Amino acid sequence: MEESNTIKIRSSDGQIVEFKNEFKSLSKLVSMTEDSDEITTDISFDVLQVIKKFCEVHDYKPSSIDFKSPLKSDKLSDNIDSKSYSIMKDYYGIKPEQAEKLKPLIYAAYHLDFEKFKEICLVTLGCPFYVGDTDQEIERFKQKWDINEITPEEERVIMENNKPIFDHINETFEKKMQQEEQKYLQSFQEQNANNNSN
Repeated sequence: MEESNTIKIRSSDGQIVEFKNEFKSLSKLVSMTEDSDEITTDISFDVLQVIKKFCEVHDYKPSSIDFKSPLKSDKLSDNIDSKSYSIMKDYYGIKPEQAEKLKPLIYAAYHLDFEKFKEICLVTLGCPFYVGDTDQEIERFKQKWDINEITPEEERVIMENNKPIFDHINETFEKKMQQEEQKYLQSFQEQNANNNSN
């Protein structure tokens, strides 16, 4: 069967959004779908259009999408590439309505298993909450958010309202711990093998 040049994704309201076939290299969900199949989602038409525009500005190239981890500052442009910034700048900020606009994009990134877009969304969500290590940066952060002391209840609300970013941080930490554990075990096994051979 001849491979299709486009991938058709149906939005939650029944409209079709066409992506280039290269979208397979960005989305694991799409890569596992037959070429002839139309992909049905519960993602809105508007959100699919944002994702399509994001792919187009990057020419569907994964290597074009870049982000900083850990964050460098609270400026979005310092932490993601300029092409991603051109799309995401309208979703960045501390106002609740900006976070609400971002949530459907994060959901879509997870649904499509579009890892790079997910990372860009999480950086956009996390940037306003960046705080540096110095006393001056910590004080600036407190002034920015009008923080004196955070009560346990306030901490719970912050965690709940920003669950995706904290889940991602925890997931990344666990992965790094597993990697370090694997390195340790490998080193330990190699050392034992060397001792046994001597």
